[in-house]
Amino acid sequence: GYGWHVFEIASYLGQLASHRSVPEKSKLFNEVSLYFLKGYNSISPVPQEQLDLLPLFHLMRRVWICGVFCDNFENWSSTFLTPNRWRREAHSAKHWARDFCDLKV
Repeated sequence: GYGWHVFEIASYLGQLASHRSVPEKSKLFNEVSLYFLKGYNSISPVPQEQLDLLPLFHLMRRVWICGVFCDNFENWSSTFLTPNRWRREAHSAKHWARDFCDLKV
């Protein structure tokens, strides 16, 4: 794509590892990242400094998506803005920030 490669990679890997049915998210993220990035870098190298930021980019994407839900409230109705969904999103984002980004939340 035309965007930051690290954002695209983080979106893919983070979404994969964030699925509710994944029991060991960090293990999956690390294992899939290793093989995916090996293939990705063989075609389009990404600097290590950017790769180190993958978890933060995924967290940033999650916050941005919540903003998209709010911005499109009139078109999408409230199905994306239920209290349960916000609690789930907040819990999941805090978990990701703590376990993948070493942030204290």
